[in-house]
Amino acid sequence: MIHIPANWTVTRSIVKAAMFAATVSLWAGEVTRLSIPPKDIVTLEMISGAKEGCGEARLDFRRLFPDGTSSPEVFRIPEGRLLLVTDVDWHYSSGAPGLVQILALIVENRTDQAKRHTSFESTIRLGSDGVGGTSEHLTTGFVISSSARICIELRNGPIGSPLRLSKVLLRGYLIDVE
Repeated sequence: MIHIPANWTVTRSIVKAAMFAATVSLWAGEVTRLSIPPKDIVTLEMISGAKEGCGEARLDFRRLFPDGTSSPEVFRIPEGRLLLVTDVDWHYSSGAPGLVQILALIVENRTDQAKRHTSFESTIRLGSDGVGGTSEHLTTGFVISSSARICIELRNGPIGSPLRLSKVLLRGYLIDVE
């Protein structure tokens, strides 16, 4: 909280402008220090029926590449690296009109599936056609280690069959473990 002495005459717009300038200055400083090699930028797409996928639909992720191709195998975070997820897009179809759907991304330990926690939730209300989706830009993001994987859950309705969760895209980047 900013304290303004009683003998000062300050308008609300001056205070807002000063706070905005400080915020932009901090943000710009962060951007200039952050340089991510293209090979570390990651886009993941949900796939179903993966051999070791999560849940009944065996959902997992594959990596998409800038040349339009994708990895033939599921994505696993390389040893000694962390994945910082910064954006999530998802789409749900064939639901009941007006139904609220909640997408949850779960970080699950690969060797002990009892060790898991929810790292992200996103809520949508399906339209009159039973379809909905959203794009989420995460303020801080969340991190997953190479000893974990990302699982998908819906907290209010079926994933399928047929598969109603028609698209989940995760974007972020790999960072070294320090």
